[in-house]
Amino acid sequence: MLIIRQFVPNYGIDDRFFPRNLLENPRKLNEYRANLAQSIIKSHKKPENLVTNHLEIRVVASNRGEFYLLQTIGFILEQQPIGAFNLSICNVEIDIFDDLAQFEQISIPILSINNGTKKALILDETIRKETIDYWHCLAQKSRSRYILLIEDDSIIIGQFTELINSLIRHLDYADHIDYVKLYHPIKLRKLPSYFLFPCQLRYYITGSAYISYPESCCTPAVIFRTSQIPKMIEHFNKQPSYAGHAKDHILDDSPFIGRQSDLNYVIHIGSFSSIRRRTVQLSDLRDFGIA
Repeated sequence: MLIIRQFVPNYGIDDRFFPRNLLENPRKLNEYRANLAQSIIKSHKKPENLVTNHLEIRVVASNRGEFYLLQTIGFILEQQPIGAFNLSICNVEIDIFDDLAQFEQISIPILSINNGTKKALILDETIRKETIDYWHCLAQKSRSRYILLIEDDSIIIGQFTELINSLIRHLDYADHIDYVKLYHPIKLRKLPSYFLFPCQLRYYITGSAYISYPESCCTPAVIFRTSQIPKMIEHFNKQPSYAGHAKDHILDDSPFIGRQSDLNYVIHIGSFSSIRRRTVQLSDLRDFGIA
């Protein structure tokens, strides 16, 4: 098994995003990744004659700072030429904030979805606003067959494009599936999917994305079938949201058919929780044994 492990790519965290000499210094690690993303954005040229209707990626963006949005957008742009997907940003704030303004200059569509609601101090109101913002972003019209919502403290992995294209081919065939979650904390995954190596080996051999029944938790990255979104929004808007019943719970409890990817397509980089209102240890680093 150890010999095989040497030849199978580690889909997910790699030294490019998480150089080992910076793992003990979260601030420098974040700065390093932000600089890398900034260099990608500066050299980015939108692909000419980009005509695609298979996927639109929408980033749900808030003014959380720490250069998280910069990293999220930068690493998506890096794969856009080969992924040939559309990209837009949902601004959940009342105004265009500093971290967001730079993306207007490179012609990324910014969808203002805030209805005049400011950030709340009460936990229930914070969760309610985040839920409403998420549904508003999802509800915006699209010409693409699928919409992928990514939260602004997540970055796509290096193998994202090949994985998402494989998944879309699967969804085109399995048209009864309404959405697929593309991230789940490793420590919360149930056996046998808890250990990532068998999943990585299977993808390495077959080149196909695999999905299973979804487990409850988390919405850093979810892909939705566009044709089902109007029905979903009609249902979601009727559901109350509060502490203990956030958007992920509403999605889990809905009558719509969901699945979960066997590999995480994104890495969670946000170290400050707006819900817990404190700095948290990044579970992705801990789960991969590098923190």
